[in-house]
Amino acid sequence: MPVTCRKGKVKSTISMAISYISFTSYLLVGYLGDMINIRFIYLALSIIIILGGTFSMISIYLLKIYNRQNLNMTIK
Repeated sequence: MPVTCRKGKVKSTISMAISYISFTSYLLVGYLGDMINIRFIYLALSIIIILGGTFSMISIYLLKIYNRQNLNMTIK
């Protein structure tokens, strides 16, 4: 299968996952907004987003280090 075909499938899968997560967050904020103060809900969502971003940046950094080490082993 050509690489271009796989890129489209991966991109659409990621887009669909982001859409579902956004829709679920929207529904939860609307539902919990009636029970809890809306400021606490947005605070919780912002903490989740910050933790997710931090986790992804650390993962990318560690992956770069891992790939660099494997490249050095392959060359030797």
